[in-house]
Amino acid sequence: MDVIQYVVKKARFWDELDTEALNARQPKLIRKMLRQDAPSFENGINAAKYQNLTRCSKATATRDLQHLVAQGVLAPVHSKGRYARYRLDF
Repeated sequence: MDVIQYVVKKARFWDELDTEALNARQPKLIRKMLRQDAPSFENGINAAKYQNLTRCSKATATRDLQHLVAQGVLAPVHSKGRYARYRLDF
């Protein structure tokens, strides 16, 4: 039953998400974070991890993460400078 609820919740999340406002890198991150077996995101995502995942610059990673926060996709866990971390607002 938990798996079914999770799948329904995930489907609703994608339905409500404005995917046209996202660039090609951002859905890749969201898909990876939504996987149930994604322990690498237990503590959230930071710019360095996003850079490694999407192969972009630090500035682009920071900009993309801030855009996802503005869209309401990510929520800050810790938002102090270089230690900023975000989790899915799911």
